[in-house]
Amino acid sequence: MRKRFVRRPSPAMVVALLALCLAATGTAIAGGKLKLGKNAVKTKNIKDGAVTEAKIGAGAVSVGKLAGSAKSIWLETNVGGTAIAHQSGGVTITADGTGQKVVDFGTNISTRGIAVTPYITLGETTAQYGRCIDIGCPAPFANSTSAIEVFTFDATTNTLANTGFTAAALP
Repeated sequence: MRKRFVRRPSPAMVVALLALCLAATGTAIAGGKLKLGKNAVKTKNIKDGAVTEAKIGAGAVSVGKLAGSAKSIWLETNVGGTAIAHQSGGVTITADGTGQKVVDFGTNISTRGIAVTPYITLGETTAQYGRCIDIGCPAPFANSTSAIEVFTFDATTNTLANTGFTAAALP
């Protein structure tokens, strides 16, 4: 009986078979849907302008669905500046003397823009603020990252006066 010799494949054949296997696997992967884990895509991974309403669907993102850090937090006091008339929620106000109120937004605002506007009194009042982390707010707000102190003035006499204002921590 004669022995048969099995020839070993040439290096070119090995490379060709390997390329065929990789090509077939690549199309199988490309044809399937890519599944990402929860929170796998971060803000830094998204190019500016890449996410548009047309791509995600009209109304898919509403204020209620945004993270807390992406929402404005605000309050509007009454005319005398002594109580909250309207607010976004979770905001408190504490009197600290005539024309001085501590506004606690209930969340860290140290990296947010702040806007304070006096109640409309035909230009007779002004308002200023300071972050409690930067100025000497009274206890328990001293060094608080969630609070500001608002000062309202009678512009004609340049003295502290109780008047209304709006304060907002912007996203």
